Amino acid sequence: MVKPKNKNSQPEKKIQPEKMKQSEKVILPATSVPGGRFKNCCVTLKILLKKNLSIVWSWGILIVWIIFTVFSFCILSYGSEKFKVIEVIPYQISMPEKLITKTQCEFVHPVTGVCLQLKGEELAYSVEDLENARVYAVMVENHTAARPQSGLGEADVVYEALVEGGFTRFMAIFDSLQTVKAIGPVRSARDYYLWWAQEYNNPVYAHVGGSPKALDLIASQGMIDCDEFYHGDIFERVTWRYAPHNTYVSVADLGLCRPTKPEAGLWTEIDTWHYSNEEISGDVMVDNIEISYSQNKNYEVEWQYNEEEGVYYRFNAGQPHLDKNSNQQITAKNVIVMEALSRVIDDIGRLEMNNIGHGPVLIYTQGTKQKGEWQKESYSGRTRFVDKAGNDLLLSPGNTWIQVVPSYFNAVTEK
Repeated sequence: MVKPKNKNSQPEKKIQPEKMKQSEKVILPATSVPGGRFKNCCVTLKILLKKNLSIVWSWGILIVWIIFTVFSFCILSYGSEKFKVIEVIPYQISMPEKLITKTQCEFVHPVTGVCLQLKGEELAYSVEDLENARVYAVMVENHTAARPQSGLGEADVVYEALVEGGFTRFMAIFDSLQTVKAIGPVRSARDYYLWWAQEYNNPVYAHVGGSPKALDLIASQGMIDCDEFYHGDIFERVTWRYAPHNTYVSVADLGLCRPTKPEAGLWTEIDTWHYSNEEISGDVMVDNIEISYSQNKNYEVEWQYNEEEGVYYRFNAGQPHLDKNSNQQITAKNVIVMEALSRVIDDIGRLEMNNIGHGPVLIYTQGTKQKGEWQKESYSGRTRFVDKAGNDLLLSPGNTWIQVVPSYFNAVTEK
């Protein structure tokens, strides 16, 4: 039986292989032929490489750079740690400079507390010079016609106190190791300066005349009297200043005033003050000290602390106080202000000053102030500076200026 034709059906056509278009070729699945999957992957990879070669190279270079960076960082970190270990070891075992000075100092200056000779170093001074060094005390005037003075900036210690007329005068302490070529102008003696001079083991005392009381004391106490009136050959009267402000002397010439006793003036016999290389604590910080001795403005003193240098700069009558030898402003490591009772004893206006006993004291060092008491038990006894408990107050190694002010005068102003 013949089936009826579907009106939508089309007669079947046979496909001739040779007439098939190129685009109509059938690609068999990879699984349908042997090795088909592998060949298909290769073809795909080849196409990707051709079309994306630049991208592949970029990613490759990036990956290599990352690996190189990480590797380099690891190497550098490791090397840096090794380097740090090498640097730290010697730093940890090195001794601080202050400790070296403290533990290895072979000879300390008896007056200033400065280390003169470190152990193991080449000798700066011979042993004989250190053991036989002597102390000299020189009276230096402070009249306006005597300024600028010579040698004050090189002195180990300087005392400043009132004389008659509201003027002040200095007594400067030197030692025989120094080479100060000019000290002066040298002026007359006053008895209370002698009491301070005797603290230095009866030193050579240089002056030009003096008050009657001072001259009597020099003779009665057997001091090493180096008076220009009797030793004119060791002093010099300069021509560029008029008398009596023109007398000068050198440290070398002071050695010509021979002591009558072999041990006189030897600094190894001096009781030293207490010095410290460490930081010194005080009651308050004070950078500026003003000291008035009288109504005369020409004798107003000011000390300004320089923290960077650790010294106080001196001003006199509102002007920088210069040393003529160096033309440099005078400085001090320590400034001590002592109050002492004083009174006028004659028509000329000469003073009597009580510097044996005790009284208030202020010590300025390292920018700080220490408050305490000065004590002097006898004519030749060493002045001590103590706190309320009787412990010695500390000074910084170096030169010291002692400002002796009248106790009745409000002399000190701090800023």
